[in-house]
Amino acid sequence: MKAGADLLGLRVEDFLVLGKSPRYASARNGRYILGSAPPPLPPAQPRRRRKSKYRHPDEPELTWAGTGFIPVWLREEIEAGGSLGRFLVAGARVTAAAARQEQEIRDRVAGA
Repeated sequence: MKAGADLLGLRVEDFLVLGKSPRYASARNGRYILGSAPPPLPPAQPRRRRKSKYRHPDEPELTWAGTGFIPVWLREEIEAGGSLGRFLVAGARVTAAAARQEQEIRDRVAGA
């Protein structure tokens, strides 16, 4: 390929020859490399959106997925004597981490 380009006065920066096998040929920086093509990348996975596990019965826009810090509205409900179970979405369950956070809030209220 390079010899043919030289005859036409063309400069070959790089070339790639593909065939049926997973091998390729490339000219990079004046060196010719024969190697195996890298495996194809897996298709990009869409980022999973966490579903809400907790929803306020009176204000449905107030939700929490059960990860990270308990939101203010839910903390205030727990401080007033409510429980996470009261706000669970159908089919969801209180995780161990959320139960620990709930207990920490109760302990803090009891100690105050």
